[in-house]
Amino acid sequence: MPYGGAVPIETGVLVLALVGGAAYVVRGITGGASAVVFNALFGLAIAFGLTGGLTLLDGLYWVSLGDLVAGFLLLWILRRQIRLEPFLVRFLIVSVPLNVAFTLLAPHLDVTHLTLGLGIAIALAGTYLTAQREIHTWDEPTLVRRALPGGILAGALGGLYGMAGPVTVIYLAHAGSDPGRYRARLTTLSVFWSSFRIATLVLAGQLTLPAVARFGVTLPAILVGLAIGVRLHPHVGPDRFRRLLGITVMVAGVLLVVRTLTAGG
Repeated sequence: MPYGGAVPIETGVLVLALVGGAAYVVRGITGGASAVVFNALFGLAIAFGLTGGLTLLDGLYWVSLGDLVAGFLLLWILRRQIRLEPFLVRFLIVSVPLNVAFTLLAPHLDVTHLTLGLGIAIALAGTYLTAQREIHTWDEPTLVRRALPGGILAGALGGLYGMAGPVTVIYLAHAGSDPGRYRARLTTLSVFWSSFRIATLVLAGQLTLPAVARFGVTLPAILVGLAIGVRLHPHVGPDRFRRLLGITVMVAGVLLVVRTLTAGG
């Protein structure tokens, strides 16, 4: 699998900034899903040899730092709308410990298998979001009950890829169609996940100085993308966004799986 060398590292950093900027436009609109979009696009860039010496783990650590910064910025912007609802609390109780455990596991997994799993996860999530003509709203007891399986999947994906989004986007879509509440809920979950994930990476010695410096250089892309997304939020309805996101990640996921399997063969 072509993990770099064909293009200089500077080109890889530029790709990182461009992909990251697009991902944080989505984050500004919805309050989340930045890692879904980032991982889909950055995974494809890796598969096609466009990232220089940057690997999948480099991208995963970058988006984890980005989610931490974006999460706290959105938390401040949306502070009047933030509420820890019972189903969110249960979702966090289940997902956070698993997020930490799988964060520690990820560096020890084969990168090809990790990339293949990423492609499958985002392809399935995109297919579900695109295929659903109508997302039914669950009542509070149903949301609390389904927080257990949802939290397990979100914790595993969040730890492996910094990307609880595929499960969480679907789960929160069933909590109501108000875009403002959706964004506030997703922001609340993301701040907890990213805080624990970064703390785990730091304590485990996985975040190196070059990784932090690379993030600092590309930070303006996050801020610009986030600002654009916040401005676009009032003009993008939940159904339209769900379909656009679903199609984007479904296509990217399928291409990533095909490219990974072809390269592995």
